[in-house]
Amino acid sequence: MKFNVSEILFQKAGFVSSLNIEDYIRVGDKDLFVVGRGEFLRTDKGIWVSARIDTEIEIECGRCLNKFPFGINFDVEEEVFPSSGFTSESVLEKEEQVGISLIDANNMLDISNMVVQYIDISMPITVKCDVQCKGLCVRCGINLNSNSCKCQTDSINDGWNILSTTRIIERKQEN
Repeated sequence: MKFNVSEILFQKAGFVSSLNIEDYIRVGDKDLFVVGRGEFLRTDKGIWVSARIDTEIEIECGRCLNKFPFGINFDVEEEVFPSSGFTSESVLEKEEQVGISLIDANNMLDISNMVVQYIDISMPITVKCDVQCKGLCVRCGINLNSNSCKCQTDSINDGWNILSTTRIIERKQEN
């Protein structure tokens, strides 16, 4: 996702240009189609990128391990700077350039890395394919959403059985 921003860099601070995104981006081993709208805003030192981006990624359910499509929507809000003394304003010192996006010497801005980072932080740690997902049987591993297993439903950890024999409720009523 590269954009030629030379025209924007020649403008005064406050100049706004529209931004339309419809492109594929590589995230890990997957190619995702991203769609977005936003704008470039000329600042005193660079360009502010502001966009709303939507994509869909195939993700694995945290309970049953089935893959399903998961929509991701996020807002990009970043300032980018020219890597050379292209503009009349002073350019950031080399120490200040670490970890920020730069416009290359040909005035091309590649926002791919920026978008990948926003996708990464927008991904949930675990997600369920459905609110009523039953998951996998803890004994035989069968998917309980599509099949039923013949495993016994008694307690898995016999160390907890002592709690099932206590009569906490009855003791509470006696007091």
